[in-house]
Amino acid sequence: MRFYQMPLREVLELPARAFWFLCRQINRVSAWEDLRRVDVVMAGSFGAGGEYITELREGLKKEVGVTHVESEEHRQNQSLNAARDEEGLNWLKEQTMSMKFGN
Repeated sequence: MRFYQMPLREVLELPARAFWFLCRQINRVSAWEDLRRVDVVMAGSFGAGGEYITELREGLKKEVGVTHVESEEHRQNQSLNAARDEEGLNWLKEQTMSMKFGN
């Protein structure tokens, strides 16, 4: 069900034409993924030069595209060593301890 990105019941409830259209896409996507793996394996197995691997990586990055962009201001405001929110943490602990499990 990975290709459909939906539970089995929903897949089975699809109209027949939609189901078969999606089935044909599965083979196409699988072939594309297999070709990608072949490129990567060949690059590693046959000792491809650094230039080939760099081109392969850049091509893959281009296909992935931009997944998330942060403004410079946002990056500056985020600190890897941010202060721990003790008050918020204590509140969460209290809430967790007061939950009644199994009801």
